[in-house]
Amino acid sequence: MYKNYYDIILEITPEEQIEKACQMVNKQKVFSGFRKGRTPISLIITLSKTTPALQKNICAELAASAFPGEKLEDVLAARFEITDERISGFLAAYIAKGLEFPYSIGEVLRIISLKQPVEEKRATSIPETELETLEQLPTNSVLQNMSDVDDKPDTSDGALIIPTETESIDISETPMPNMMISTVQDPIAKKEGDSKMQYLGHIQVVPSDYGSFSFYNFYPIAIIESNGKVRMLDYSERKERFPEKGNINIFSATRNDDHLAEIFSHGELVILDISEDILQVNRKANNELNITNKKVEIGSLEARQAIHTPDEFGLYPIIECNDAAAALAEDRIIRLAQHEVNDQYDELVMLRTCSNEYIGPFMLVPDQTTNTYYINPQSKKNNYLFRVYHCETPVDCFFSVQRPDGAYYGAPMMDTQYINLKEMQEELRDFIPQEALVQELSSILATKDNDETTVSIESAFAGIALPNEVAASRRERIVNIFSQIASLDDMVESVSKVVSGLLVHAANEDREHFDAVFMTLADDPKFMLKIQRYRRIAEAIKVKESELERLQTDYDEMLKRREETEQQLETKQIALLTDNIQAKQVRLAEVEDKLNARLQALSLADDIQNLQVQKGIEEALLSRTKKEHEEVRGQTQAILETFRNDVKEPMTQIAHVVLNSEIEAIVSDAADKALHYKTRRVDRPALLLTQQLSQQCDTSIIAESVLNTLCDRILKHRSYTRNEIINLFICLTQGFLTVFSGAPGTGKTSVCAIIAHALGLDKKVCVSIKSDSEDETIQHSLERYVVVPVERGWSSKRDFVGYYNPLTKSFDKTNSAIYQALEISDIEVGMKETPCVPPSIIMLDEANLSPMEYYWADFMGVCDDTNHTTAINLSENDRFRVSDSLRFMATINNDHTTENLSPRLIDRAWVISLPQPNSPRITHFDEYYDPIPMEILHKAFDVEDDMLNLDTVTESILREVFELCREKLNANVSPRAELAIRKYCKVGGRLFESSRSGVDGPIVAIDHAIAQKILPKVQGSGATYKKILEEFNEVLVRNNLLKSSDILIRIMQRGDRNMQYYQYFA
Repeated sequence: MYKNYYDIILEITPEEQIEKACQMVNKQKVFSGFRKGRTPISLIITLSKTTPALQKNICAELAASAFPGEKLEDVLAARFEITDERISGFLAAYIAKGLEFPYSIGEVLRIISLKQPVEEKRATSIPETELETLEQLPTNSVLQNMSDVDDKPDTSDGALIIPTETESIDISETPMPNMMISTVQDPIAKKEGDSKMQYLGHIQVVPSDYGSFSFYNFYPIAIIESNGKVRMLDYSERKERFPEKGNINIFSATRNDDHLAEIFSHGELVILDISEDILQVNRKANNELNITNKKVEIGSLEARQAIHTPDEFGLYPIIECNDAAAALAEDRIIRLAQHEVNDQYDELVMLRTCSNEYIGPFMLVPDQTTNTYYINPQSKKNNYLFRVYHCETPVDCFFSVQRPDGAYYGAPMMDTQYINLKEMQEELRDFIPQEALVQELSSILATKDNDETTVSIESAFAGIALPNEVAASRRERIVNIFSQIASLDDMVESVSKVVSGLLVHAANEDREHFDAVFMTLADDPKFMLKIQRYRRIAEAIKVKESELERLQTDYDEMLKRREETEQQLETKQIALLTDNIQAKQVRLAEVEDKLNARLQALSLADDIQNLQVQKGIEEALLSRTKKEHEEVRGQTQAILETFRNDVKEPMTQIAHVVLNSEIEAIVSDAADKALHYKTRRVDRPALLLTQQLSQQCDTSIIAESVLNTLCDRILKHRSYTRNEIINLFICLTQGFLTVFSGAPGTGKTSVCAIIAHALGLDKKVCVSIKSDSEDETIQHSLERYVVVPVERGWSSKRDFVGYYNPLTKSFDKTNSAIYQALEISDIEVGMKETPCVPPSIIMLDEANLSPMEYYWADFMGVCDDTNHTTAINLSENDRFRVSDSLRFMATINNDHTTENLSPRLIDRAWVISLPQPNSPRITHFDEYYDPIPMEILHKAFDVEDDMLNLDTVTESILREVFELCREKLNANVSPRAELAIRKYCKVGGRLFESSRSGVDGPIVAIDHAIAQKILPKVQGSGATYKKILEEFNEVLVRNNLLKSSDILIRIMQRGDRNMQYYQYFA
């Protein structure tokens, strides 16, 4: 009955101690086909009976539990009293250390029988005859049955140290009968008066706003009662137990997300033992309650072994499988289409047949090659015996839960039906087919015929694991098979082997009966005639087989010669082709040389011809210019001569007039007005367009509602968060230049168009003006959003706006829309009353294809002009003042085709890094809005310089960041940048919402300001600079500046890959 000492330990050790030891091993080791800690306890116990390494681990846990903290030498020397409770731990210590037992199995059983009451079902129930047999086993039989990676005795200090290695245990070839047919174990019973409740629910893994960590929340959906029933919780009860969202946050005190990821996955169904003493209040950094009021530390759950899988309580998901019975009988793989199971399914499932019977549980395995799932029932290893369940009260047997259909956040929810085996009627059913029965009988007879050993008692007809009623039923089926001749048609070969085996067995064991049977068959003429016929056929078959063997040999020889011939031909062909290729390559090189020489000659000829044409044009222009110059010179001389004669006489009279002071003042004033008229021409269409635009502004909107209006308009085209939209408009309102940076495809250009559309800037303003010279009406239009595609090679403002042509005495515009925008800006500054006008945005697309400091140099000073007195000089007569409504936006890329932004430009701009859009969208506008006045945007998103009093927390964080940047980071924060950051934090702290990770709005505002104003200045190299960045990151993490920390981590990662050169724009 007992093959080794480990069987005795399993028999005499209480089940709860064995389960506890297996649970500890389950957390330490990984079993193939299961995640760490998710292997069923019943399977571990089954595997341990045939796996010596696993026996040692379980015994180490049992010994440590029996003798906590004691040294192994003292335990094995029996210096402690070996009580009833410590017997199994004492025996387990020997197995754990791989030492020989000083007692035989029989002696061990006698010791146990003396210490245990007779009524207990222990070793005392073993018959004396069996004890005598066991005593004859050698004392080192345990060592013979226990093979491990290390067979040497442990030479440690003797303390019971539990192995912590996590080697994977392969169970693919290990028989698993108990897993498939064992009954459901009862869950751990609650102690009387214990407030612990066992909750069934699913895990939700929510990624943080910046992707650096995740939140793990447990959503209870049912209670496991002490009688094993599952009572579902409605939403109101869940909220009452765990306000405010009916969930519990699971956190790691060491912020070890990897450890949480090893234990839980998104959508996983688990059972947690929850009691009030391990629940904690979940508060934010400002001591306010989070929406999830309760939280629990993962270490507390692990210490109490409070994490369970549903299968430990007999709860399994159900999969439809109409041909399950046939598959079990045929011992074949059951394949399931992916739509029949969830993407994130449990490892163990129950199969529902067409007759509403439930078989299992079975291990569900994904097939990566076909994107399907399959079940390997291993019917033969399980002796074709499986548990079948029936349900009389469906209300208690089944329940449905909603789980995510996928192991990722945001996956759609789907219903999954579960079964509670504790409420089911159970029976052990035999699925063995007739063919398998006959083959098993044949193998038994063959084993007996060898007469080398006795027949294994673990067979299809007898054995410890085979119930008596099943064995009797199978023997009866064998009798019926041979009694029904018609049923032999499909099993002639198998039955023939059985009959021949029976005859041979009778000849060896029962000679008298065999002789009688043989004589009866010999006296039967029909039987003997068939035997002779079979002999002639057999002889003919032997002749044919010999002939076939000879032909096969000839055929193989011919194939061999053919392969040799083909190989020789192939070698010759390769040699010929190689020579041909080399000759053609030489010829090709010669042709290429001639072609290159010809192309070079043609290129020179084209250059000479072009130069000659250009020379002719220049000579013609020079001749024409000289001729015009002579004509102008002659006309000038004639006009001067005429002028001298005309003014010679009146000069005397004018001298008297000049003496009059009043007349002198009038003349001086007229001259000033004439000069001003020359330098400040006001274009009439531009003035009318400005007045028309002021009338079309949306004056009904107010500062308090403009934010909601803009968010609604942006969300129609981009899935941004409310905080991301607020950030866009704060930067646009407070800064003269806003730069959008990001990888290609992040939608930089389209975001600028969406912002302009939300502000109503793409709605054109038109006026009709009657011409002075002709009787016609001219249509003029105004654009407040101008897109300028920047080209490579721009070096000054003449490439950007235009230049004054001295020959034509006029301004040649490179981009008339930019010129018109500057002209309108000057008109707005010159108007006596502040006009109600919307923003005017000039968008520089691909702005860093050329150095911005060159073509945008005249606008650099405007960034610091808070009084709007700076003017842009394009020429002597084209000088434009910049109004408060003018803003610039720019999109940039960071690759080898672009130019770097200078530090002085970065110091004056807001640099926004756009996230990757969730889904591609085409920017198409169906409706257009009235423009929003700039005055409303200032009220909503700006603040005066004298109102920058910040709270103490914000002031403390900014001071710490500024000092680190100035002293160590080589990223000096100028007074200009510091003022911009303080204005941003003042407005953002009021408008920003708390992030999904629970960070308050003012901290989120600081986070955005640092990410967009300070981090773009990061640029340095070497290990010392990286240490400074790591110190900076610690400051960011400590203050919950998670967005900035995430960007800084990416900068360091890119720098490590780029020879320790760290920069924001990479």
